[in-house]
Amino acid sequence: MYKFIFYRLYKLAILAENSWSVNIRMPQYVAFFSISILQSFNLLTLYIIFVHGIELINVARLNPILGVIFMSLIYVVNYFLFLKKKKYLNIEKSFDKSSSKNKEVKSFLFWFYILFSFTALYIALETLVK
Repeated sequence: MYKFIFYRLYKLAILAENSWSVNIRMPQYVAFFSISILQSFNLLTLYIIFVHGIELINVARLNPILGVIFMSLIYVVNYFLFLKKKKYLNIEKSFDKSSSKNKEVKSFLFWFYILFSFTALYIALETLVK
């Protein structure tokens, strides 16, 4: 499913480039940064829940450097999974060949993940402010 999320973000970036007549021709980087930002949202949500919500971790605040380290790790992992040696082209070919029924189910899960990520972060931030 993780590769499918990248695939959908990649296809959305291509669609946006075509519909806006933008010839940047770097949808792989748009997808790369999009999936990395979504993952950082998920990590931030978990941090808020564990530290401020259920107080599972006994830390008042984490050092901002730790956030930079986590974000760098996300970028490095995603780079090796999707961009190095143009692996995104193999991912595109494999999902382009998959059945439409399979794509429909995964597309539903993709949109659910996007909506859930933003909603969970919003709720976590709202409870943090209160």
